[in-house]
Amino acid sequence: MALCLTSALMVVFIGTAMGTRLHGGGFDPMATDALSFMIRECELPYIMCRLGFISSLLSFIGGSALRMSLTTDLPPSSVKGLTCMLLAVLFGCISLFNATLIHYNNSVLNLVWRVLELSVLNIKHYLRPLSLLALLSVGASIFFIIKGFTETD
Repeated sequence: MALCLTSALMVVFIGTAMGTRLHGGGFDPMATDALSFMIRECELPYIMCRLGFISSLLSFIGGSALRMSLTTDLPPSSVKGLTCMLLAVLFGCISLFNATLIHYNNSVLNLVWRVLELSVLNIKHYLRPLSLLALLSVGASIFFIIKGFTETD
């Protein structure tokens, strides 16, 4: 559920910052459609919002299914049925989301790769101190999450 919360907060923050930037002007407003405009003028924040939205939604659905399957007092068949229903919603959301990614070959994996290309693999974004701290924090969080999964009691 922490992934759900952090992704949702990221979407709100980036969406607000980009809304402010778009209201400020300083870009070419002409484009064939709104999607092409967003990709041309601010691709990284745009796809980070999209990725944050879907990861927030999917982590909430997945976390709800996991919590329900582990902590409910319903009969086992009911728990399995409800868990399968939530998994159907989860896979349906991924399928529909993929269908909207026309500029990224209809795949969330291509969207993730593009985020990596624009952010992690493009080192000029990390020449500022706060950006470097953000990158180091992400690396540390991934390290400790993996370490937590591999530790034994």
